[in-house]
Amino acid sequence: MLALISASPALRAAAPLEPESPVVALRATVAGSGDVRLAGGGQKFSAMRTEEIGLRADYSPLKVGGAALGFSAFVQRTDFNQDRKPWTLPLPERFQSAGVEFSYEEQFGAGWQGLLQISPSWRTAGGSRLVARSFGVTVTTLAVHEFSPALRFALGASADSLAEGSNRLVPVAGLDWAFAPQWRLALGLPRTGVFFTPTPALEFGLVAEGTWTTYYVARSGAAQRLADLRLTDTKIEYTEARAGLQAKWRASSHVDLGLTVGVVGLRQFEYPDRQRKLKSSGEAGGYASVELGFAF
Repeated sequence: MLALISASPALRAAAPLEPESPVVALRATVAGSGDVRLAGGGQKFSAMRTEEIGLRADYSPLKVGGAALGFSAFVQRTDFNQDRKPWTLPLPERFQSAGVEFSYEEQFGAGWQGLLQISPSWRTAGGSRLVARSFGVTVTTLAVHEFSPALRFALGASADSLAEGSNRLVPVAGLDWAFAPQWRLALGLPRTGVFFTPTPALEFGLVAEGTWTTYYVARSGAAQRLADLRLTDTKIEYTEARAGLQAKWRASSHVDLGLTVGVVGLRQFEYPDRQRKLKSSGEAGGYASVELGFAF
């Protein structure tokens, strides 16, 4: 599978790195989606919806010449809900993750920049705590070439020790192109879109975005079997794709606010060891997220 990544700090860099003071950035995200019906294993299930919350802290130390180090810490939780009680879906009722990320960037040639990211994390499905078997490390390497101040391209790979199959090692690439004044095209995952910036403080976008993450199932909900297969003590791969409209407002040099509204076009849960998959049945559910950031 080929992934396009446009969210990389290296790809979004506007110019060669210059010395600057360390910066701490805090970001909180709250999101939710409407009902989407799932099917799998020859069965159809009741609709489900999601509630998500995420917190992230980034520290960008002093940059010297063309090199820089960064550190981040993050936690995220996704809760799944259905109207029918008790829980009847053959899925965990929540996903949760916590981890850190180390990054290293360096200029290594005319117009070239390299990025290395190492992110150890715990990713658990079900239960209320993280467990040792949910530990995994994601390593991403990128080489970024700046053809001009308006056009950058990245190529590399990302490996996840917790993932299975094709998700374990993923080729990555990305494109960021300011093709006209106030307009920008970003091709990639987790986000692809066209963006319009009428003022330095305001940006609008038409975006398609998604996630794919592997979790260890420590404990499931009430329905722990699908087609006579046990669904605990295994791994689950969660994939979601959505599209919508985005607005970002930089209130000051220290505060920014983002809002996204749209629809969820795909929601998929796969147990690779059990060879079973649950997938949205063609319905689209509404989606909205609010993101608040502070920089110091």
